[in-house]
This record gives sequence, C-alpha cells and structure tokens, in this order.
Amino acid sequence: MKRKPCLMRILPVWFFVLFLAGLVLVLGACRSVPNLPEEPKISIDSVSITEFSFKEAKFLAKVNVHNNYAIAIPFPEMEWEIYIGQNPLIGQAVKKDMKISANSSAPVEVSFVLDYGYITRMWKHLAGADAVPYQIVVGARFPIPLIEKKTFTATFKGQAPLPKAPVIAFKGIKFNSLNPAKVEFTLTWSVDNKNMFGLVIDKLDYRLLVNNSLWASGLAPAGIIIGSRKSSTIPVQVSVNSAAVIQKILSAGKTISYSCEGELGLSSEGMKPGTALTLPFSYRNTADIKL
Repeated sequence: MKRKPCLMRILPVWFFVLFLAGLVLVLGACRSVPNLPEEPKISIDSVSITEFSFKEAKFLAKVNVHNNYAIAIPFPEMEWEIYIGQNPLIGQAVKKDMKISANSSAPVEVSFVLDYGYITRMWKHLAGADAVPYQIVVGARFPIPLIEKKTFTATFKGQAPLPKAPVIAFKGIKFNSLNPAKVEFTLTWSVDNKNMFGLVIDKLDYRLLVNNSLWASGLAPAGIIIGSRKSSTIPVQVSVNSAAVIQKILSAGKTISYSCEGELGLSSEGMKPGTALTLPFSYRNTADIKL
C-alpha cells in the first residue's frame, strides 16, 4: 500500500512557485511602465540693482517657470514676496494669460524697491548697518490635475548696501601769497566716506565771506573719488586779482572772522547717473592772516 504524500511537504513548494510567478509578473509590469516626467519648477536666476540712491534701491529679479512636460501647460498662479529677516515687506501677484510650450521656460521679471528710510524706521537695529539682508520668495500653483494643490517655490537671499551720508568738514584757509598785486590762498575740505562703496564728488559749490565781505565763490574741481571707508581732502586754490578785494584782505587785520557756506554733491559708480546726494554745509571760525 502506497503512502499518500504529506500535505505539509507539498505546501512550501507551491508557495515558492507562486512567489516566483508573482515576482515575474511584477518585474514585467515595471518594465512596461514608462518613466514619469519631471514636475514643473520655479527658479530665480539673477537679482540685480538697477538704480541706487541714498534714499532707495531698485531691484530686478529674473524668474523662470520651467515646463518639463511634453505638452503645453497654462501659466501658473504666481506670487512673490520680499522679506526683511523673517518679516514680510512687500509682495504682489503675477498674472499672465498664456501657455508655456512643452519642454520650455517662461521668463518673468520681478521689480521691487527698498525704501531705506522706511526700513530703518521699521527695523531700528538696521540703522547704521552696512547692508540690509533681504529674501525673495516666489510661489506658484499650476492648474493641472495631480499637482494643482502643490505650491512650487524658489528663494533668493541677498544684501542691499545701506548708504550713509558722508561727513564733510571745512579745514580752513591757508595763505600762499600775500601782496598788493595778488593774494592766493587755499581752501580745504575733508570728506569721510563711511560706506562699503566708493563715492564720487560731483560738485562743490562754495562762498567764502570774511568779516561779512565776499572774498571768493565758485565750484571746486569735480571727479574726485573717495574709496570705500576712506577719507579724502578737497583743496581749492583761490587767486584774487581784484584791487578792491585785495585792499579788503590787506586791511582786514591779523585775525579774521570767516564763514564758508555751500553744498557738496556726491554719487557712486553703482548709482544712477547724476548727483544722488546733496549735502549743505556752513562753517564759521577765525583765522590768522599769515604765510
């Protein structure tokens, strides 16, 4: 009489066969599924300062919306926001009635202004700082099934230079020649630039009064460059040939009282063309007439 095969011995074999069959089916299915395309993406490619003054800076950010699909897609619902630290400053929505072609990108230009006066009033710890740290955040949602609830974001962190008004001082009068035919003297100013960028002297308009009498007036030579965090002097040579003025100078006595008034115009190579800041000045003192 033959023994019947034991069920406990047969079951493990069948389980192994079924496992192999299932593995073959799964591998075959995986081979037949094509690679899923990349989702769309947002990028901030560059941020630059387009205009710069002692009051504000204007920026231009170049953003790109990348369509990685093989079909055209609608332009997303997009918003951008500027942060100072963790605090939102300004923001705006971007709307475009267009489609982005398959496997291509749509450029977007985002312009914004940083008002230095407003920023230093709102964030007092930045007063006196060299730069303002800022962050741009761009978010977009695509009206496409499967990703319509997902927000795609891009960020950029930067530093905007925070301008400081330079310190100007009048250093006094130095007489070089003193005779009845001609009087020559030098007027000297100093300018202390506390900024992290260089400054250019565009103009220096002055009037020198001695004992309430006008001795000299005019414009100093322009174009003097003051480097970052450096000081410079501005000497102005004055030559007087007028007999009437020379007579006043020679009869003024050994010690004179003078006042020097005017205004200084400055800009920077990074600023928009033209004078960006005008500083008035007025100094009063006494000086000895001597060579």
